[in-house]
Amino acid sequence: MDVQSRQPQRMLRRVSMADTDGSHAVSVVVQELVDPSYGSYLWPSALILSAFMCLSWRQLVADMAPAGGRTLRILELGAGTALPGLLAARLCAQHARTAGQAAPEQLDMQAAESVCEVVLTDHPDSADVLASMARAADLNGMSGMVRVEPLAWGDFGDGMHKVLHPAAATLQSAGGFDLILGADVMYDPKDFDDLLATVAFILERSPPHAVFLMAYQERSSRRSVQWLLDKWGLAAEQVHTPALFDMLDWIEASVTLERCLLPDAGGRPGARGLPSGRSSYAAEGIQPASLPGITSVSLWAMRLGPIAA
Repeated sequence: MDVQSRQPQRMLRRVSMADTDGSHAVSVVVQELVDPSYGSYLWPSALILSAFMCLSWRQLVADMAPAGGRTLRILELGAGTALPGLLAARLCAQHARTAGQAAPEQLDMQAAESVCEVVLTDHPDSADVLASMARAADLNGMSGMVRVEPLAWGDFGDGMHKVLHPAAATLQSAGGFDLILGADVMYDPKDFDDLLATVAFILERSPPHAVFLMAYQERSSRRSVQWLLDKWGLAAEQVHTPALFDMLDWIEASVTLERCLLPDAGGRPGARGLPSGRSSYAAEGIQPASLPGITSVSLWAMRLGPIAA
């Protein structure tokens, strides 16, 4: 088998979510790697986490409330397609637009870069996934505010140091993150210890308000990570608002999945690095709220907390 034949098939998908006031949609393009050896698919957990952020972004920003012009920093662990991280970047840019720019097409990305940095991470061995995330950031016109870094959970060396600290000296941040995101990162039990050790390590070096927001798809009722939470000094609580089925109704009415009609984004890109014209994408006929497993997804918030006696 030659090298070319081993390359995963790449597919661009546009995900659009109605803004909270219904005035317009917030859209991002993700790239999936269609190969069973990759985790780079659009999993239900990523949709649930992204929908929650879209519905709750104003409150999330208020809770993080960077002071004194400090840069808002967001991290996604095990990002894969990076839908939540890319959507967070888009929502940051929407908040950073100038007073006279009401439409998402007019977002002031340069202004957004000065107030927000999003770091997308995945395992260092997943070179194709890392390259795919970087390409998605470029396709969305976010290369200035989104960076992609390799990060192995449980490795606290140079890779972690690079992730923790802002890439640009001009960004007003002492390091760490305000918001950490994870969608379906608790998939393989052998990784749970390293994941939670990594979360605790980052939270200890982040502002006191920092939180790890995780979407978890239950695959076994026998799994319990309480002893690991105790081990690493983490407190977890389930996020109950909005109720899952209310959110599924909103996803059904407000989320659109479209597939790019151009093979591997071939053809000439448009002004923002996307394939030209709305006709470059077509609805897939998929009901997002009906994706297998989506009703078994729950949201959890983890913070540093007392170790149980």
